[in-house]
Amino acid sequence: MQHQAIVAAPALRPTREVRRRRAAIHLTVLVAAALCATGCTGGTAGVSSMAPPTASPPTATVSSGSVDDRGARSDAVLAAVPADGPGCSAAAAMEGRVVWADARGLADVASGTPLTPATRFDIASVSKQFTATAVLLLSFDGALALTDPLSAHVAGLPTWADRVSIDQLIHHTSGIPDYDLLLTQRGIPITTPTTQQDALDVLAGVTDLKFEPGTTHEYSNSNYLLLAEVVKAASGQPLGEFLARRVYEPLHLDMTVQPGDRAADVAVGYQKLNQQLSPVDPQWQQVGDGAVITTPTELARWGDNYRTGQVGGPRLLAAIPDGSVPTATDPQAPRYGAGVYLLPNGFLGHNGGWGGHLTVLTISPDRRTTLAVSCNRDDDQDGWQNLLGGLHDIWFTG
Repeated sequence: MQHQAIVAAPALRPTREVRRRRAAIHLTVLVAAALCATGCTGGTAGVSSMAPPTASPPTATVSSGSVDDRGARSDAVLAAVPADGPGCSAAAAMEGRVVWADARGLADVASGTPLTPATRFDIASVSKQFTATAVLLLSFDGALALTDPLSAHVAGLPTWADRVSIDQLIHHTSGIPDYDLLLTQRGIPITTPTTQQDALDVLAGVTDLKFEPGTTHEYSNSNYLLLAEVVKAASGQPLGEFLARRVYEPLHLDMTVQPGDRAADVAVGYQKLNQQLSPVDPQWQQVGDGAVITTPTELARWGDNYRTGQVGGPRLLAAIPDGSVPTATDPQAPRYGAGVYLLPNGFLGHNGGWGGHLTVLTISPDRRTTLAVSCNRDDDQDGWQNLLGGLHDIWFTG
C-alpha cells in the first residue's frame, strides 16, 4: 500500500478503563484517527474513547481528483487489510451522497462470514453526538434548559447533582467519575450483564466529585449515561425511541440504540488476549455514552447534517462551536463541542471503541465531505493508523 505517511500522534491519557486492560483511542495529528495506543495488556475486554492530541493538525487542503479515482485509490488502501481475519468497513460521502463504500475481512471468523458495507458495528463513543443532539433538540423545544441542574431531571443521586448542569455533562466538565471504572473496580467485566440502573446505582454511591463542576474538562462516560436519563425524563421516551423519531427517521438513517447482545448482522468484535485473537461478547447494557449500531455508510450520511442542519437547524449548528470547551490549556488543543471534537483547522471528529469494535468519524472543515471507518479488531495498531491515514489523504488532502 502506498500513500502519504501519517504523522504519529503523541501519547495521551486514556479516558476509559476495564478490568486488567487499558486502551485509548487517539486523534492523530492529521485526522480524527484512532489507534489502541496505551498498550494492550490482556484481560477480559477493552473499551476506549477519543482523546485529543497535544498539537494542532496542519491546515487542511482541498481534496483533488475525480470521485472514481479516489474510490479506486481507497479500494487499494483497504486491500491492505487481511481478507482472512477480522477487518474493516469504510465509506465516504459528499454533501450527504455516499460516493464510495467498501469492506474487507470477516465479520465472523468462525463462520467465515465476510464483512460488507451493510455489516453493522457498535460505534461506541461516536454515539455521544446523537445523545448531545437529543438534549439540544429538547432545549430548543423548551423541555429543558442547558443550565438546569442534573437533579432537576434525574432523581436518586447525591447532593452533587444540584451543582452539575446539563451543559457541563455535555462538555465533560462535571467532575463525575467514570462509571466504567467504578463497575470494573467491583470486578465486573463487560462480559457480565449490567443494566443502566446498575450504572446509576454505582454513581449514587459517589460521595465526592473529582473537581468543582465547570472548572476542568475530563472525559467521563458517566456524563452521557446521565444525559440519556435526562432525555428520558424530559421527553417521556427512552433515548433510542427519541432518536428514532427526531433524528434517524427524518434523515432516513438506518441506526438504532441497541446495547448488550449483538444481532446477527453486527460484526463480531475481536481482541488479542494472551497472544490469541479472540471474540468478545459484551453484555453491558448502558446507553447514552455508546450503543448506537449502524454502518459506516449511514454514519457518513449523518455527517452532512453538520452542513445542512436538516435536523436541529441553525441553532444546532451554532450550539456545537458556541458551547465548546478547551480540552487542554494549550490554545491549539481541540475543543469539545456537543459530542464532537473541534480541531483548530476546522475538522470535526469523534471516535471510540467497545468490545473489539473501533470507529472513527471525520468531517471536513467545509462540512462537505465525511469519512467513516469501522473495524472489528482492536489489536492491529499500525494497520489501523495506516488505513485511516491513507483514506484521510485521499478524501481530505488529495
